[in-house]
Amino acid sequence: MSDIFEQFNIKKDFKFNNADHQRQYSELLRKVERSVKARAFEALNDDVGFLELVTEFLDTVTSFLKTEDSSERNSNAWSYDQLLELAKTQVLHPSPELWLTDRFDIYDDHIERSGDFDFSGVHSIETLAPNLTVNGRLMHYGCKNLTAIPENLTVERYANFSDCQLVEHIPSNMRIRGDFYMKNCPKLKSIPFGMSFPRDVNFVGCTGLESLPHDLIVGETLYLDDNVSETVKDEADTLVEFKQVKRVRYDS
Repeated sequence: MSDIFEQFNIKKDFKFNNADHQRQYSELLRKVERSVKARAFEALNDDVGFLELVTEFLDTVTSFLKTEDSSERNSNAWSYDQLLELAKTQVLHPSPELWLTDRFDIYDDHIERSGDFDFSGVHSIETLAPNLTVNGRLMHYGCKNLTAIPENLTVERYANFSDCQLVEHIPSNMRIRGDFYMKNCPKLKSIPFGMSFPRDVNFVGCTGLESLPHDLIVGETLYLDDNVSETVKDEADTLVEFKQVKRVRYDS
């Protein structure tokens, strides 16, 4: 029977997140199995009723997969309600709803900000959804309860996460086209491999930084805290020597 299923491109191991999808899938699969019985492929291929059942099965599975894929993408996207809650912190704007619809393009799998995105000092922000593109500057410094920089973040100008003291790591798929500031983030311990910054990078006050990746690229100045370990300083010197970092400055 397994050969028959393969010939008709029927897979028997789908696992759906939606319980109702899984139930309907199992019922249709049992119908197909009962219809196959011990018949040969040639006999089944001439059975219009069987072919209609197979078509229904495949169409149903395809529909369920698309629905669950869309649901998963939406769960990772920014919701209108989440953005509106953030927009209400813009107390100088008379209409948060107008501010939101005027400044953001919301898609199923990501959100784009047409200009600057500034929620500096908003302590209520704990997380930011992934897949955010900011076509201006991203200013989230002083968000003391922010725990992480979102995955797949793209910023066309500079990004500032300084004084976000709970942030512990930088996502490896982050792309910053301008300066990048993470001053006074003492929980930051490392920088992922494969990171490239075209301009300045500032980690002054990141006293917990334990190492620098050997492939780090900084187009301008890498700012480090005076109190980082000698290991980090040696790694920084090596990056300058190999012209991956233009210069290093220490401050406190």
